Parts: sequence; structure tokens; C-alpha cells
Amino acid sequence: MAVYKCKMCGANLEAAGGSSVCKCEYCGTNQTLPLADSDEVLGIFNRANHFRQQCEFDKAVQIYEKLVGRTDDPELYYSLALCRYGIEYVDDPMTGRKIPTCHRTQYRSILEDADFLTAVENADAPRRAVYMAEGQYIHKVQKGILEISAREQPFDVFICYKETDANGERTEDSVLAQDLYDRLVRDGLKVFFSRITLEDKLGQKYEPYIFSALNSARVMVVLGTKPEHFSAVWVRNEWSRYLMLAREDRSRVIIPAYKDMDPYDLPDELASFQAQDMAKLGWIQDLSRGIEKIVRDSRSARNTAKAASAAPQNSISSLLKRTLMFIEDGDWASASKYSEKVLDLDPENAQGYICKVMAKHQAAKPDDLVNCREDLRYDPNLEKAIRFGDEKIKNRLTEIGNASAYNLGRSQLTRLSQKTSGNNITQVREDIAESQANEALLESLGGYRDSAELFAKAQKVTADLKAQEHHLIALAKAQDARDKLAVILSVASLVLAFIVNHAFKIMDANTITEALPYFAGKAAAISVGIIVPFVLSREIGLVRNMVAIIHTAENIMPVIFAVILLAQGASVAAAIIPVIYMVLCLLCVVQVIVNRHDISGGMLFLGCVAAGAIFFGGGMMK
Repeated sequence: MAVYKCKMCGANLEAAGGSSVCKCEYCGTNQTLPLADSDEVLGIFNRANHFRQQCEFDKAVQIYEKLVGRTDDPELYYSLALCRYGIEYVDDPMTGRKIPTCHRTQYRSILEDADFLTAVENADAPRRAVYMAEGQYIHKVQKGILEISAREQPFDVFICYKETDANGERTEDSVLAQDLYDRLVRDGLKVFFSRITLEDKLGQKYEPYIFSALNSARVMVVLGTKPEHFSAVWVRNEWSRYLMLAREDRSRVIIPAYKDMDPYDLPDELASFQAQDMAKLGWIQDLSRGIEKIVRDSRSARNTAKAASAAPQNSISSLLKRTLMFIEDGDWASASKYSEKVLDLDPENAQGYICKVMAKHQAAKPDDLVNCREDLRYDPNLEKAIRFGDEKIKNRLTEIGNASAYNLGRSQLTRLSQKTSGNNITQVREDIAESQANEALLESLGGYRDSAELFAKAQKVTADLKAQEHHLIALAKAQDARDKLAVILSVASLVLAFIVNHAFKIMDANTITEALPYFAGKAAAISVGIIVPFVLSREIGLVRNMVAIIHTAENIMPVIFAVILLAQGASVAAAIIPVIYMVLCLLCVVQVIVNRHDISGGMLFLGCVAAGAIFFGGGMMK
């Protein structure tokens, strides 16, 4: 039988029945669970998660895609988004928690990714809270990477290769790559060669610099001396990312370079490109000359395009005025449309992005955005406005983003503090998930205004909700125990009638050996008469309807029996008790039909009662 595996550390998960979120006992991470309807589907999820944990994102995607069309599980789409952004969960040295790091950064935020949005849309409240909290953290990681990469100078060439072998020794690939690097640098090209380019980045995260180089380089040389080197995890990660960029930008060029191997052993994705055999004499001169020509032509084309696309500033100014007039009139659709026109002419116009945000949230003034009931710190358009704005705009928009998050967190805290979930444990669990997400939001403000105090209050709200959850669980368990006791006591009351009646028969028989066979036969018949209706009613899901009535009668049944026993004798008492039993059972039938409007269920239960009555009556007859 397949089991749930932790997405972060791979350990087995102990998931409560019906739960969509659980906590890993090993790494302590709250995470969502797939809605696997079979061991096969769960096995596919676990296999794909294994490859994703090994950073083999392309293999993981191939396996996840086998489930597309078979299930609308939000976990499937969330996992695809994690692969697209190359998310690996690593240990935070400060807290020991598993946190996401990004190996496939993109300019588009994960919060705008189609698969991520599908996952959020289809998820229940607990899942949605976890998805949004993780998505916002990943977005922050992306933002940090983009800020660093924006400061890097563009590269002309990216050399992709395997640096070390299984023993940690330098590969021949690395030596050949450095020969090519030296030649291209002498030719005046800016080249990304990780051995040299990243040597002064020791102890820092490499992704911002790799991302910058991948997105700016016009040529990638994928170099290797063994088929397995081309498919090594980090080598494949680099060339597959560049391949996606090349599909969108035809001016990018990929050149595989191989030695001492058959070119047909190249990965299928690279086999269609014209490759360079490094075993041939003069390969480095041929390759460097071809690369230099590609880069020179690319630079010329970019300069021409930049000159042709230069737009008169007065056109942008006029469009901005029109946009602001639409905002003033409350024509949000036109305002959004015209802000796009501004950005078509000037993609780095901060005011154009501000207008888009205002139109989206229907804010007449930028300061009105603080009340939009959304955390604007992660709004992609506001981020671009901050990125391209001057210092004054950056400071103002940063304050608006923080204020929007603060107001959202405070209003959520007030709502959750005043909300009453009653005895609905499902609602309580949804409230816990919302409160935990609100905790994360307030904590992320880092002491802005009195957010630290609000964070402490949010923790208390979460603790109170968890205490309420535990209380409701205890109540449910106690109710189950009372229901079981009601059934046991009711059966015991009937058995008591039988025992007392037949005790007199044993005494009258003067010898126990004569009475025992009679006693055993009656006991078997009466036991079947009592047990059959209870067992069958439990199997068809009606036992709680019986309990509702029997619970009331369980305490008075022995009293009735005792009164009849004293007044009329054991034989009369033994005859009366089955009648009471039958009346109770018939009342159960009526309750099933009236309260549940379930005539077929009532008739089925009546059949069980009749079967029990035959055995019971047969056991009591002399």
C-alpha cells in the first residue's frame, strides 16, 4: 500500500483521514497532501516528488504530466509550478526549518503562474492558505534574485559543462571549456564560465548570476566528453532553461560541442542542433569565429531595433494624461488599457505601472491603495513601479505596500478574533489555516508599526482555535463512547431478563445438568435475536437512529423489569421485556422514515427487526 511522502525531506507522513494538510514529524514542515484516489496515483506523485527533490525537474514534470486529465487535484498543478521555478527545499541554518530556494528563476512571479493560480483556485481553505504562504515566500526569493541579477552586466556567451566527476576530480570537459573561455575573452566577448565567473562568489547563492547570464547571453555552448555529462542534473538544468528561452527568442543560439563520443548519443533535445566535434583539428578557432559572428550580428540587430523603437516622450506624456483622466472618471477598463499603451512605448515607465495597479484595485489616488484588502508588496506591477521609479517613488510605493499588508493583517486578525465557529470542526480547521497564514503575513512585516504586537495576538488566536479543535475532538470521542455504551446497556437489559427467568428454571429442575442444555439453547437463540438487528443496523449506517431512542430507555428498562419481576414473577417479566424491545425497534423504524425520509432504509431495518424477533421469540417460548 502506497503512503504519503513529505515533499521537503521525503519521509513518510502520518495523515489524518480526510485531512488536506499535515505536518511532517521529521522536518516539522506544514504541507498539503494530494487527493490520491488510488495507490497508483499516490505512487506517481511520490515518484515525481522524488525527482523534484533531486532537482531533476524535467523528469519530475514528465511524470506529473501523466496525471493531467486524470485528476483535477490542486496538488498536481502546484507541483508543476514548483518544477517550473526549480524549487528545492533546503535547511535554513538559522531556524533549522525547510525553506524553498529557486534554481529556475523567471521574470514572471510564481504568483502569476498559470499552474499556481489553478492550484489556488481549486484548493480548499487549508490548502489555499499553505499555497499562498509558500508562494509569497518564493516570490520574495525571486525578487531578491532579480535585484542582484539586474546589477550584473550582460553576457555574450554562456559555457555549460560538468566541472567535477563522481570522485570530485576536475573533468576533461572543464579543461576544454576553459580553453574556449580564454579564446573568447581574447576576442573581446563577455563569457560566463562558472569556474572563473563565480570564483569570487564563494559562500553566496549562485542563482542570481546564473539567471542573469542565461537571460542575457546570445550563445550557449553545451560542452561534454561523455553522454552522461550532458545529462548531469545541473548541466541539464542550465541548457534546458536556455532552450526554453531560445524557443521564445529565435536570435539565441545553442551549440553542442562533444569529444570522444557519438553525436547520436547527445540528449534528444540537443540532437537537432548543429554540433561541433572537439576532436577535430582547429575546432576552437572554428567555434570561436562562428560565435563572434553571431554575437556581432546580434549586437547590430539590437542597436537597430532600439533606435527604431524609440518613442517621442510627448506621446507617452499624452497617454499618461488620458490614463489619469480615466482613473479620475472611474473608467477602470479604459485606464488599464491606456496604461498598457504607455508601457508598450516605455516598458520601464514607473507611472504606467502605478496606473495599472490603481485601475486594478479601483483606487482614485495612490494613497487609496492601502485599503485594497490585498498584500500589495507582492503585486508584480507595483514591484516594477518600485524597480523603475526614482528614489521618491520607491519610498512612497514601499510605504504603500507595507501599509496594505499591515491593514490586511490587522483586519484579518479582528475578523478571526470575533468569528464564532461553533461546533463545526471543519470550519475551525479552516480558521486555523487562515490564522496561520495571517501570522506569516504579520511576521513578514518585520516590526512595521505595531505589527510585532499584532503578530503576538495572531499567535494567541491560532492557539485558541487549536484548543477549540482539541475540545471538539474530545467531545466527539466522548459522544461515540456514550453511543456505544447505550447499545451495550440496552442489550444487557434484555440479557438480564433471560438470565433471571432461566435461573428459576435451573432451580426448579433440581439438577443443573438437566437445565444446562436447555439454558444453552435458549441463550444462543436469544443472543442471535438481540445481536442480528444491532449488527445489521450498524452495517447499513442506522445504528445512531437506534441510539437516539435507546439512550432514553436504557436507564428505565431494568427498573421496568424489576417492578414486573416483583409483582408478577419471572415468567411474566421475561414475556414483557421482548415486547418492550420490539416497541423500541419499531420506534427506530419510524424515526428513520420520518426524520431521514428514507423509506427503503426503514423497511430494511424493519426486516432486520423481524428476523431478530423470530429468533428472540423462539428463544423465550417453552
